[in-house]
Amino acid sequence: MSSSKDIPSEIGPFGRVLMCCQWKRSISIFTGIGGALLCMILFVLLQRNRVASGSSWFHGVQIMLIVLMLIVIVASIKNVISPAALFEVTDQGIVSYYNGLDYNGTGFLIPWNRVTSLEYVPYKVFTGGGTTILWVIAVRLECTRGWSFPISVSCVGQSEDNVIFLDAQKGDPSGKSLLTKLQVFADAYAGSQYVKTFSG
Repeated sequence: MSSSKDIPSEIGPFGRVLMCCQWKRSISIFTGIGGALLCMILFVLLQRNRVASGSSWFHGVQIMLIVLMLIVIVASIKNVISPAALFEVTDQGIVSYYNGLDYNGTGFLIPWNRVTSLEYVPYKVFTGGGTTILWVIAVRLECTRGWSFPISVSCVGQSEDNVIFLDAQKGDPSGKSLLTKLQVFADAYAGSQYVKTFSG
């Protein structure tokens, strides 16, 4: 996968790549900075408490947390240098790289001839602290016998009937501009089953 967002000359396993929506570098930078600050705080605490008697378990926990933060920092640097692809747009369809956990999937092709509409909509995600709103692209599909899709390719980890959700917040491009770009490609490549909407 290319690091460029618009790469019309690249031919991939799912067709000619027209656009790549990649993980925002700004998110990785903020995550890396936050990890570095936490790592520094934990290191200071470790130094202050290393001579305390009977606290070896506490030191062990601190060391484990520092190692974890270092892993986060390394992963953030990697994503800044080479951002992960959330999905690609090709002349054959939209390729989701979400695998249910992260964006390290091998890719699942959503053919243009299955896409009936694209909408920019808010989706409620339930977390431990309540709910949060994730803006997504709802890719509505024409599913017939003999063709289906795994729920894991939907970024919210679940899907309505005949709908795949693509993250419209964490990638670049994002927001309504992402919908506009996708609609341009759908107008050019989707079949007569596609109906343009003006949601969002």
